Amino acid sequence: MARTIMHNVSAWKPESESDLEHFRGIPWCAQVICIPGVKPYTIDFPMRTSRGADPIIHGFMFRDGGILRHSNLVAPQGLFPELDPKQLSPSSHLATLASNTTSNTEEPIIELPSQDQYPIYVDLFTLGSGLQGFPSTLYGGVVTLLADGVCGRIAWVHRDQTKQFYTAYTNVRFIKPITFGRDGLVTILIKSQISRRLTTEGKIVVTAVFEDSNGSIHAVAESMAVEKMVKGKL
Repeated sequence: MARTIMHNVSAWKPESESDLEHFRGIPWCAQVICIPGVKPYTIDFPMRTSRGADPIIHGFMFRDGGILRHSNLVAPQGLFPELDPKQLSPSSHLATLASNTTSNTEEPIIELPSQDQYPIYVDLFTLGSGLQGFPSTLYGGVVTLLADGVCGRIAWVHRDQTKQFYTAYTNVRFIKPITFGRDGLVTILIKSQISRRLTTEGKIVVTAVFEDSNGSIHAVAESMAVEKMVKGKL
């Protein structure tokens, strides 16, 4: 079994106190932030070029009319029981990939989440009107980019640090549109967690759920990251 180096997310501090205060000023977000066991955190990501943990998301969309505010939170597993990867998973790619890539000598070992290893990650975003697709509706490509960035970050946190890291796929199932308010803003919550891991194949599967202020689910995403040992330069 490959050894995975875990990170102490409980020790991380919030990236932006002003962002955190912004979400504390939104009643339904404040309720999430104040739940016992929920903690803000940040990541020292080496490729980051702007604030926030995801360089692509924040470098491309953290601008006027784009991502206006973002806070990362982490919560113990089981704190949000509605996050059920088995029911919400939008694809069955894991079983297909496992059957196609299993070696002849070693069966893949599938690890399911445990509270100590894989907590629930919560991302709060306030988005501006520059990210609209259909009028007053969040562009689906933005949802997909957020899903890919958030899921990729979580897999990166729990990766084997001795290997390179790539996305195998990111699938999004759109359930209902995310709409902007009269002020031209929308605040969303993304709950995500490692749902499965094939340790002998170096595969990490992350499930993410997009919710609104009422807890209604608007989209579900599943992303698989693959750890590879690559020799030489790419």
